[in-house]
Amino acid sequence: MQTNRLISFGSVVVITICLAAIMMLSSCEKENNQAKKLLVGKWLTSDYHAGDSDTIDFTEDFCAREYFGYIGAYQIIPALYIGPYVTYSLSGNNITFTLHIFYPSAEKIDETFKYVLTKNTLTIKGFSNPFSDTLEARSDVHFTRVE
Repeated sequence: MQTNRLISFGSVVVITICLAAIMMLSSCEKENNQAKKLLVGKWLTSDYHAGDSDTIDFTEDFCAREYFGYIGAYQIIPALYIGPYVTYSLSGNNITFTLHIFYPSAEKIDETFKYVLTKNTLTIKGFSNPFSDTLEARSDVHFTRVE
């Protein structure tokens, strides 16, 4: 009888821990989905960075367009016209941009930045020269939603 109670108590503890973990994970997912909903759309920056577009367009399918137009123009696969492209992912208050390059070899390069997002403003910390090999100091880039 005593053994059955211990097994039953142990099962309750395990089930409780599992439920708590599921709730935490679903809470993080809901937070990231909410951030994605706020982020999707076109954003304009007044910060000038040589070679960068002044807009960035975050799409529902996790692509980041326009801002990175300067990257890899010479890296297009000639026969297919496949150029590099950039995707993004969100985790907490971090945004990770992934540069997908196909020529001369297929590779992915990630860069993660902290960001602050409100309804109409977006600040990406240290974003002034993403995917660059230069040693220049990076600064925050401020965006305003384009309505």
